[in-house]
Amino acid sequence: MTLPKQRPPADDLAAGEHRPPPSGLDCIRPTPWDVTLIGLLWLLYALALVSSNLTVDVARDIAQAHLIATGDDWPLRGPMIGSATYLGPLWFYLLAPAAASGSVLVVALWAGVLAGSKFLFGWLLGASLAGRGGARGVVVALTLPAWNGFELLVFSHTNLVAASLLAFAWACLRLWRRPAAGWAVGAIGAGTLMLHAHPSTLPVLCLVLPGLGRGLRRKSLRLAGPLIAIAAGVALFVPPLLGPAEGDVALGVATMLPSAGALTAAPMAALELGRAILTTGPVAITALVGDWSTAGGVFLGAVAAVVVLAAIAGLLRQVGPLRMLLLVGVLLLAGWLPFLEVVRPQVPFYMAYGPSTLVTVMLGLGLGRWLGTRAGGLLAVLLAASLIGSQ
Repeated sequence: MTLPKQRPPADDLAAGEHRPPPSGLDCIRPTPWDVTLIGLLWLLYALALVSSNLTVDVARDIAQAHLIATGDDWPLRGPMIGSATYLGPLWFYLLAPAAASGSVLVVALWAGVLAGSKFLFGWLLGASLAGRGGARGVVVALTLPAWNGFELLVFSHTNLVAASLLAFAWACLRLWRRPAAGWAVGAIGAGTLMLHAHPSTLPVLCLVLPGLGRGLRRKSLRLAGPLIAIAAGVALFVPPLLGPAEGDVALGVATMLPSAGALTAAPMAALELGRAILTTGPVAITALVGDWSTAGGVFLGAVAAVVVLAAIAGLLRQVGPLRMLLLVGVLLLAGWLPFLEVVRPQVPFYMAYGPSTLVTVMLGLGLGRWLGTRAGGLLAVLLAASLIGSQ
């Protein structure tokens, strides 16, 4: 005689109605091919920074980090940006553990480890959005020739833009699916790091609002944790703005305020910037890192073209919630580019790192349509190795 199944208590049913489905690492574990893909690219990126150029700004950052490591200085201001104002000091403190070695090469390698985490966070974001195929697609797309390729020439705080943006987007997605104080604090912390990488990422902070709002509406999120995290993040930027400045920083800030001409010219300038990020920039960088007159340059261009076409084909086949998320990405990009043109009419290459990373994620999600199988892991490694090897 079998006993009838007991009906769960009403409270459990009510809680289950709002329990989000498993996502991200709850149901996806990296395969050996995924670990190889992430580890290989992470290692190569870190090693590449060892041979990057040593500029005056890099030397300043290393010297300041060394003073922190020896306990001779505890700065409240970070690097100067745009000859106008200062960032918070987080970048200096992140370099300090490696600067204690007294070796520039160790600092460069450590900076590569920090910035190379973009491959890990790219995998996590892709997995949360589109499963194992999306995870592999985003990681492979991060190796495509793009404006971010300049990261390997000179390392600075801007190298953290891609990694912090991907970490922030992943934490925001997890916060939306599982509203909890831990994910809220994580998202705010990643957002703080993203602003320290470069304040041109400011528009992206809006991604945290839906998750916070959802958590507060469901009463599954208490305000104390997020408010403390926000206060700590804001506090890091207060000393640079209020402390004594070298030179006329107030005048520099005034020059950064948008003029009427910049506001009216921003829409058309944003279209040109978008074209540079999508086409002219990657083509020019492909020619720069792989000379078109050589077999390596032709091979790099051919592989990159195949990957981009496969990604576009995959994007056209997307349906359901992922298509809506891609639309959100397009709308974010449509607001981000004019913002950059208003803030800096002559947008430098490092301010394109953020939008370029967003485009890369969208291409990666399209590419993921073809990489979700068992053979997809090997194919992803081969594609990434081809793109990296020819550079």
